[in-house]
Parts: sequence; C-alpha cells; structure tokens
Amino acid sequence: MFTINEGSIIVASESGLKSIKSKKRRKKIRFFRNLYATIILVVVVVSLSTLAFKQGVQERHKTVFTIIELIVLITLLIDYSLRWITAPARFESKTKSLLFFPISMISILLIASLFPSLYVLGAYIPSGETKDLFTKMQSFKFLRIIRIIMLANLFPPLIIFKRVIAKNKWILYNVFFIVVITIVVFALVMYNVEQNRSDKAFSTFKESLYFSTVTLTTIGYGDIYPVTNLGRSIVMVMSIIGIGILAIPSGVIAGGFLSEAEAMKAEKISSDNKRKKSKLKKLKSKKIDR
Repeated sequence: MFTINEGSIIVASESGLKSIKSKKRRKKIRFFRNLYATIILVVVVVSLSTLAFKQGVQERHKTVFTIIELIVLITLLIDYSLRWITAPARFESKTKSLLFFPISMISILLIASLFPSLYVLGAYIPSGETKDLFTKMQSFKFLRIIRIIMLANLFPPLIIFKRVIAKNKWILYNVFFIVVITIVVFALVMYNVEQNRSDKAFSTFKESLYFSTVTLTTIGYGDIYPVTNLGRSIVMVMSIIGIGILAIPSGVIAGGFLSEAEAMKAEKISSDNKRKKSKLKKLKSKKIDR
C-alpha cells in the first residue's frame, strides 16, 4: 500500500520522488505514477477522438458511444476522488485541504471535464430543446485537454513551462485583464461606428465583440470588416495595439523559459557533482578500511 504522500505523487503526477529514500520504493512509485498517467492520457484521448464521428454515426451506434463515455466518466470520477483523498499531502493544513478542495481551481477544472459525458443522455431523449442542450455538451470535451496538461510534471519541458507560468502569473493576469478591457472597449466603438450600414454586419454587440477579438489577436478571418473610413482607421489602431499587447506575454514566457532551463541545467550539474563526491568519499573510506 501507499501513504498519502506517495499516493499524491502517483495521482497528481508530482515529481517528488527525491523525497523517498528507498530506491526500490522510488522505482515502484515511479512505475505506478507513469501507469496512472498513461491510463488518464488514453482515456482522455479516446474521449476526444469520438468528436471525429458525425452525429448520425453516434446515433446509429449509440450503445458503443454510451459505453465509451461511461468508462471515461467513471475513470475521471475515480481520478477526482483520488485527488481529493490525497489533497492533504499537497497543502499545509490537512483538514482545510479536504474541506476546500471542492472549491479549488483544480477541482473546478476537473469537474468541468466531467460534464461533457452527459451528452450521451441526448441520444435517449426525444427531439427538442433538452436533447439539443445535451448534444451541445459534447462540444465542451476540449476541456479535457486540461487533464492532459495536468500531467506536465512528467515531462521536463512542460515542468519548465509550468514554473515559468507560476512565477510570472501576475504579469500574465494583468495582461489578460488589459486584453479583455481593450476588446470590450473597441467592440463598443465599432458597434457605434458601423451599426448603420446596410449589410447589418455589426447589427449586434455580439458580432462587434467577435470582430474586436479576432482583430486584436491579429487573426482576422475577414468574414466581418468595416466599410466606413472611421471604422477602418480604428481597425488600424486595434491591429497595432494587438501586436504590442500580445508581444508582452510571448516575451515573458520566452525569457522565463530560457532562464528556467538554465537553472535546471545548473541544478542537474550540481546534483551530479554531489553524487560524484559522495562516490569518491565511499571509495576512499573503503580503501582506508582495507
């Protein structure tokens, strides 16, 4: 059996194996951690692969898709339960961690990945708004990618990325807040400037918000575009601001990634040197004993 700390390493894909002194125990925990991660990865990938099938195919083979989704749901429920049970190992206060885990960000993300499984109920409901609601839940399967991202601790490049995000989270939060405010402001401006045109491209604020988002993020599909001179001038300003704003998080992440990679390299060299020194000491002590 495993302790709560060991279970946390397995379930949460943590890289805390160095804290376990026994080499044999470390190998065992590493094996089960990798096995657990593989099961989660396979289940999520299979779940996402069902999106490749059209609704008609899913209706004809609804029993097969229902079984697959039930397996996915049960697996993710077990995963959620195990993360809740092992939560005390990842927080200072054991009692508080068990009480507050359901309202933590990780818990909310895990619960969000469970809801898409409800779409299978739509196959057994007669046509109507309720059926459409359950069917649309399938589209939210992309949220399960978050569970794959949670396996980041098993891969060195993703470990670096995770550390960079954690260290620079307040900068990224502020940039995100600025982006959202800028999008809304430009959407309001474009809605006011372009709303009287004949083709009704900016007839609703929702369309203006969509246009503002794709323009500010420099995607610009071209399906909606301004026709007034003032509107075109505003779009030019939006594009320049968008390039400037998006360059900030890119620079922060790139710079942090390089510095973190160098730090990890230095840490590895330091640990290797310590290991070599300890081996030399053991060899010297053996020679003295002889």
